[in-house]
Amino acid sequence: MVAVGLALLTGACHDTGSVQRPSGDAAADLVVFDGRVDMPALDRAAPDAPAADLPVPDLPRPDIRPPDAPGQDLAAPDLPPTDSATPDLATPDQALAPDAAPWTCPKLTFCSADGWCWVNPTLPDRDYQGIWGFSASDIYVCATDGSVIHHDGKQWTPSLTGAPAGLYELWGSGPKDLFAVGDSGTIMNYDGSKWAPMVSGTTVPLRGVWGSGPKDVFATGASSTILHHDGAKWSAMKKPAGIISYSVLTGIFGSGPKDVWTGGNYGWVINYDGSKWTKVTTPAALTSFKDVWSSGPGAVWFLGTDHGSIRVLRHDGAKFTQHNSISGTYLGFSTYGAVWGTGPTDLYVAGGVIANSTGVLRRSDGTSPWKLQAIPPSGRLYDIWGSSSTDVHAVGQAGAVLTFDGKTWKRAGRRFESAEVHDLWADSPSNIYLASKPGEVLRFDGKAWTTLASGTSKPLRGITGTAAGEVYAVGDGGTVQCHDGKSWFKSVNTGSTNDLKAAWSDSKGQVIAVGNLGQVLRCSACKCSVDKSGVTSALRAVWGSGPKDVYAVGDSGTVIHHDGSGWKTVSGIPKVSASTDLHAAWVSPTGDLWAAGASGTLLHRSKTGTWTTHAPGIAGTLSTVWGSASGKVYVGGPAGALSRYDGKTWTLQKTGTARDLLSVRGIGAGQTLLLAKGGALLRGCGK
Repeated sequence: MVAVGLALLTGACHDTGSVQRPSGDAAADLVVFDGRVDMPALDRAAPDAPAADLPVPDLPRPDIRPPDAPGQDLAAPDLPPTDSATPDLATPDQALAPDAAPWTCPKLTFCSADGWCWVNPTLPDRDYQGIWGFSASDIYVCATDGSVIHHDGKQWTPSLTGAPAGLYELWGSGPKDLFAVGDSGTIMNYDGSKWAPMVSGTTVPLRGVWGSGPKDVFATGASSTILHHDGAKWSAMKKPAGIISYSVLTGIFGSGPKDVWTGGNYGWVINYDGSKWTKVTTPAALTSFKDVWSSGPGAVWFLGTDHGSIRVLRHDGAKFTQHNSISGTYLGFSTYGAVWGTGPTDLYVAGGVIANSTGVLRRSDGTSPWKLQAIPPSGRLYDIWGSSSTDVHAVGQAGAVLTFDGKTWKRAGRRFESAEVHDLWADSPSNIYLASKPGEVLRFDGKAWTTLASGTSKPLRGITGTAAGEVYAVGDGGTVQCHDGKSWFKSVNTGSTNDLKAAWSDSKGQVIAVGNLGQVLRCSACKCSVDKSGVTSALRAVWGSGPKDVYAVGDSGTVIHHDGSGWKTVSGIPKVSASTDLHAAWVSPTGDLWAAGASGTLLHRSKTGTWTTHAPGIAGTLSTVWGSASGKVYVGGPAGALSRYDGKTWTLQKTGTARDLLSVRGIGAGQTLLLAKGGALLRGCGK
């Protein structure tokens, strides 16, 4: 088994309750953009017409940690683990270790302003739009949240945070002269030690930047804008005749100061000869210009579309020729189509399929047809750059950073790949389980993530474990898969086919699973029996403070309670929830119930039975609720929304993701995990 370090458990000890973050990232709020953030008219390359492309590969305590469990080791890490140890919690789920200091919590590279740090992927889920580098150990990537990240050949780190607007393209004359352009006329310059804003003289969105040297830099954008920097200041250049004023000029590149090319979203191609810009006629009537790249004089490559077909043209210094266009297919370069090469005989085009927003890459030797490349699952790809044929990088939507070593494309920062992860359970930072679909269980043992053989192909919706070393995963069709601490997951005959939604374990080793039609199962020693719930509504969550104080909540405001003798329907629920589905529940060690659900509903029931309603400031369905032993309560919902309650006030947290939150759980040693849609995992310390 190959150990895959997560660097989740180790690092500097501190007792302030705050998260240590690397310098330069103190104010970052990491946000993913699943779609466009600017107006469609300002897309670098708006789609012509959707059409299908070739398919893209989608790609026990006593010890709950058997040493040689069957499973598949997952992606290698960016950061190696250290040997610091973290003690486990004494009991699962309901009994949380107090937020006492000192405790061990590692530094992670990318963290939000409120200290939620990326675990999977290790790179933030931003929309990465532009890439430029000077060597394999000096690469920069910019994003729509106004950030820039840097790769030193070993790891990615923050370079710029808090730019005044989204950034879309990069170019530099050298390591001490890098330009980034973006929305609202933003131009940033990096001198090798710090970033500084430049006066552009415009407020239009800028989408392209290139130069022949530090005193000859061009930027292009909306309203047919062309800017020039002479080493001292930026100034507007005169537009060529025949170009409408509202065209968006996107990619720009050249073979030298007297041969610069750009184009726009209406198919314009224009050339600068060192003195003036001129509109140029191409052999194919492009309906949209996408990008341009040059390997040198007499070798300029253009990417565009012509009514649903991808066109690739070459200019040899005198005339255009068409190069094996990708006719009859549509790659969906809907935001940033990109063309780039290591040379005239090694070319790439990058984009994405509109139908499913997946990334696409094709490669050609300059004469042969474009071949589809096998790449890891990713969002649409917006830009591509490399230092050599064995060091090529493509960046794009939703945190996509792909790297090619000459043989294989890999996704940077991915600890594991899972399209759907539904729930998490942990009894320590070195014993974490994720329930997924279809029938997948992922486990972290402090060093590596592995995929376990769950014994079923059914979707798994909930997961929990006991102090006796058992782990239960529950899911569709009444599925209960049990690991008894010795044998790996095996199916438990429940006698039910109702879908199960959630599971919780008490300190005595009993597991309660709930699901559709009021289904309640009670499990122990990998055997289950049916409990009579007295309700027929779907039950979606279950939690308790102990064996004689368990709540289950569900559709139509259903709340039932087990006091050790049987289940009873709870009355007196506030009207706000009378017809509202409840999706999540947490019970404090003292017996207070928190129930969350649709339409921002959040209810609190005290141990004495008094109900109150809360407004955590989150719209939409609240999907998870959990509290720490120190009294803090967290509730999460759509688009990364998380709110924290300190006993008096609810405060929205900057989580750093816009994915829907699925689960928030404490994992001991002062650490809290956020699980979000698509397998995104973030960790907070001192929470």
